Amino acid sequence: MLATSDARLRALLEAAVDGIISIDARGVIQTFNPAAERLFGYAAREVIGQNVNGLMPSPYQEEHDRYLARYVATGEKKIIGIGREVVGRRKDGTTFPMDLSVAEARLADEQIFVGIIRDISERKRAEESLSQLAAIVESSDDAIISTALDGTIVTWNAGAERCFGYSLGEVKGQHISMLAPADLSCDFAAMLERIKRGERIDHYETVRIRKDGRPIDVSVTISPIKDAAGKVLGVSAIKRDISEQRKINDEVRAMTQQLWQAAKLASVGELAASIAHELNNPLATVSLRIESVLGRTPADDPRRRALEVIEQETKRMGELVASLLQFSRRGEEKISTVDLRQELGKAVELIHHHLRKRLVTVVQELAPDTPTIYADRQKLRQVFLNLLTNAGDAMPRGGTVTLRTARAALEGGEPAVRIDFSDTGVGIPAEHLEKVMDPFFTTKEEGKGTGLGLAICRRIVQEHQGTIQISSEVSKGTTVCVVLPVRSGANVKSIRGSGAVE
Repeated sequence: MLATSDARLRALLEAAVDGIISIDARGVIQTFNPAAERLFGYAAREVIGQNVNGLMPSPYQEEHDRYLARYVATGEKKIIGIGREVVGRRKDGTTFPMDLSVAEARLADEQIFVGIIRDISERKRAEESLSQLAAIVESSDDAIISTALDGTIVTWNAGAERCFGYSLGEVKGQHISMLAPADLSCDFAAMLERIKRGERIDHYETVRIRKDGRPIDVSVTISPIKDAAGKVLGVSAIKRDISEQRKINDEVRAMTQQLWQAAKLASVGELAASIAHELNNPLATVSLRIESVLGRTPADDPRRRALEVIEQETKRMGELVASLLQFSRRGEEKISTVDLRQELGKAVELIHHHLRKRLVTVVQELAPDTPTIYADRQKLRQVFLNLLTNAGDAMPRGGTVTLRTARAALEGGEPAVRIDFSDTGVGIPAEHLEKVMDPFFTTKEEGKGTGLGLAICRRIVQEHQGTIQISSEVSKGTTVCVVLPVRSGANVKSIRGSGAVE
C-alpha cells in the first residue's frame, strides 16, 4: 500500500506542469520535479542535497536562510501559506519572475516545506505591454474610445477629454451616439453591425459635437475588439479632430483657385493685346465705311436696316476689345480716403437715367456709422456702377435695388465694411452661381454684356484685399456682398490694376 502511494505521488510530481520543490527546515532541497528542472535548467541530481537559496539571485539568496530560521524559531509567517511574486535564478545565471506558493508539512517528526512555482514571464511581458499600451493611449492626442457591443462607452482617454470636453465620469455608460448631431445619430447602428461582423472602418470623415455644442470635423477609425478565439467583444474607435486640417485644405484650394485665376487673367491679357492689335484698325475702317454708306442711304431704303445691324455689331465688337484692354491693363495707384456713403450716392446719380428707364427704384439704407476707407476711388466707382447696372438689367419689368452698409470683419477679425447690392430681379440659377464671376461667362441675353464685368469687380475687390460674394434665388432676386477692409493710410497695401463696366 505504501509503495502504491509513493508511486502515485511520484507520478503526480512528474506530471505536474508547475515546478514543485520540497526542502527541509535547513533549506536543503529534498525533491525537484521535472517541471522544476525545465524552469531552472538543473537536473534533479544537481540540486538535491543543496541549499535552495542557490536558485535565488541576490539579495534573496543571502536573506533566505535567515527568514527560514526565524520562522522555525518563532512560527512567524512571512510567505508560508501565501502566494507571492519572487525572482528565480536559472543554472545559466539568468533570472525570471515566478509565482511562488509555499506550504508547510510534516513527515513523521520531520518538518518540510513545499514550494509550487509557476513561470510568469509571459504574463509579466503581457502586463508590461498592456502598461505601455495604456501609457500610449493616455498620452495620445487622438481621442481613443472603447465601447461595448451595444454602443455604451467603457473607456475614454485624455485625448477624448480634450477633443470633446467631457470627462470619463460624464460619459462612461452613456451611448456613443451622444457625440453625434441629431441627423447623424442613426449612423452608429449601421457601424456597430459592421463591427459585430468583424469588419473594420478606416478614416471615416464625419461630424461630431463637443460638450459646448460646437461641431467638429473628425476622421474616425473603428475596429472590433476580439478575444483569443476571435470572438468580437467590443469596439475600439480612434477619432482625430481634422477641423484645422479641413480649414488648411480649404485655404489651399482657395489659393490654388486664385493662382489659376491669375494665370487665366494673364492669358487674357496677352490675348487682349493681340486682339486689340489685330482688330482695332480693321474695326475702325469698317465703322467709318458703314457710317459713310448710311449717310448716303435714305431712311426708307430697305437696305438701311441691314446696314444699321452691321453698325451695331461693329460697335459691340469695339466695346468688347476696349473691355479686354481695360481688363488686362495695369493702371497707376491712386489711393485716397473714400467716404463710402458719398461714393455710393454718386454712383446712383450717374446711373439714375439708366435705372429710371427700366422702372427701377433705388433704396439707400446706408448706416450712419459707415466708416471711411482707403481705396482707389475710380476703381471702386467702376465696381459700384457695374453692380448697379447688372441689378437694373436683371429687372426688365422694373423693381427695387437696395443698397445697405454695415460694419463687418474679415477673416482673422480685421475691421471691415460690408456693402450689399440687393435686387428683386430674375435671379441666377444655382448651377451658374460659381461661374458668374469667371471671365466671359454671362447670364445675359446674347449680344448683351461681355462677360467681363463681374470678373473685373472681383479683381478690383481682391486688389483691395476684400471679398465679394453672390447669393441668388431664381424669381426672387440677387444680392452681391462686397466686404472691404478699413485701414489707415499708413498700413494700406498696394492696390493695382484696372477694370471696366459692362
